[in-house]
Amino acid sequence: MKHLILAIALLGAAAGVLAATPTATLSWTPATTRADGTLLTGASYFAVYAGASGAEVLLRTGIAASPIVIAGVLGQTTCFQVTQIETATGLESERSAEVCKTFATPIPPAPPTGVAVK
Repeated sequence: MKHLILAIALLGAAAGVLAATPTATLSWTPATTRADGTLLTGASYFAVYAGASGAEVLLRTGIAASPIVIAGVLGQTTCFQVTQIETATGLESERSAEVCKTFATPIPPAPPTGVAVK
């Protein structure tokens, strides 16, 4: 029984050391006009593209509104672009300007000091 309790305690301690998943909050302002300048009157939804700079691929579509939270990968830079899709026609806008976020690698604590044995 002592070993089981110790194992559970060690697993719990190890889980506490794992870094939380980093996130990016992506927000944008919806278009109110079409590319030709005419008023956009119907409903729209959004799509998010993500990946390396200049190589973004579709990450998520059917997004109703801004902002959204997206999980990142520690130590990597991810770039994002957003499009707006007119529900009635299915026509998709050009991609937005690219924005990028670097998900920093967490820095561990310094080692303990004053360790002694008697």
